[in-house]
Amino acid sequence: MRWDRTAWTSAAVYVAGSGVCATIALTNTHQLWRFEYARAADLCGEYLFFSAPILCAVAALHAQRLTALTAESASSFPNPLAGAHRSWRRFAALGAVLHLAILSVAAFVVWRSHGVESFSAQPYVRQLGLIVSASALGSLLGARVRSVALSGAIFGLGLLVALLIPGTHLRPFLLAGSGTFDFTYQKYSNRLIVLTVVAATAALLAATGLPHSTRPIRWARRSAAALLGVVAVVLLLPTSTFGLVDVSPSTSCMEQVPRVCGPTAMEVGTTEVGDIARSVRSAVPPDVAAVMPTSLELIRPGGVNPQGNGVEFQSFQLDDWASLVQSTIATLSGQNACLGQLPESEINNQVLGAAIVSGWIQLTTKNVVEGSFPSREVAMLRSLPEGQQIHVLISLCNQVWSCHGVDLGPLD
Repeated sequence: MRWDRTAWTSAAVYVAGSGVCATIALTNTHQLWRFEYARAADLCGEYLFFSAPILCAVAALHAQRLTALTAESASSFPNPLAGAHRSWRRFAALGAVLHLAILSVAAFVVWRSHGVESFSAQPYVRQLGLIVSASALGSLLGARVRSVALSGAIFGLGLLVALLIPGTHLRPFLLAGSGTFDFTYQKYSNRLIVLTVVAATAALLAATGLPHSTRPIRWARRSAAALLGVVAVVLLLPTSTFGLVDVSPSTSCMEQVPRVCGPTAMEVGTTEVGDIARSVRSAVPPDVAAVMPTSLELIRPGGVNPQGNGVEFQSFQLDDWASLVQSTIATLSGQNACLGQLPESEINNQVLGAAIVSGWIQLTTKNVVEGSFPSREVAMLRSLPEGQQIHVLISLCNQVWSCHGVDLGPLD
């Protein structure tokens, strides 16, 4: 059966609504997604939270129309509910094609931003599951309910759920993406992915099996019971089931001085930090460069690095050169060294010493962030003759890295 005016109108409504939702999601939210492929793909699921009710409603409207038409020609169609099968196929395909276009736009933006090449199949599974579930559920309802108010009721209920769910237990299960975390270090729980697939499969079997059932009412009841069972499982499981889990990414290193290691997916970040560290070392006197660490490691924000040579790095810093420079200088000056290994009485001196070294490096390399170092102490240090400055700096660095010994060679 070809597409009629109702089908085209329904499709146009969904495309327009999804386009508006996707535009809002990609432009009015944080921009961290622009530098990581997996995070960009995950963010694309955010608009589905609001466009899925539209998809469900238009699929129901189309299924109603097809069911009415097939009922009029019962001789050609043994089961008048065959419209549910046609409707879910058409709108699942439409939703998937439109979503692929939106994903392509997001991927192009990341490519233009020279983002990190991370990949995860999890966002695609969750988003496709929601698209299939919405189209199948809408088609199933449209084939069974003849009320002209059905589509409006579905959209209203779906919108209400979208507005209320964010503060409830179901939020991680129904929200098909957010783009708020780094897939290099974290991922969704495998149980959440399994539940998504189970829910989509249940909705799909309900919509595809109904037209071929000799007892469609019984089939519909069983399908509804299965879907409610999935919801019950979700409600009964603890929230931790849907939480994020940490991953240990594979690493690679740049074998130069300083040696910089980091997640393989963030090789572009490793390169940038290495270039910054080398430029800093070349801008300071050789004796000062000699007491800087010759090995650095990219770590996640707030990550633990016992050696103290970790540079906190996030993909968005590829577009924030000043932030990346400051992170690198902070590590070279020892601001992260020994903090967890010194008695409390010595921590203040250690922090002050590292801040003075950082301030001196910032002023020397002309990468100054006001308020990030004690200006009076640094000014006093810079007022000394150059030889005395270097002597004080070496003493401060030895103090800062004292827990690793005075020999400040490779710290790996």
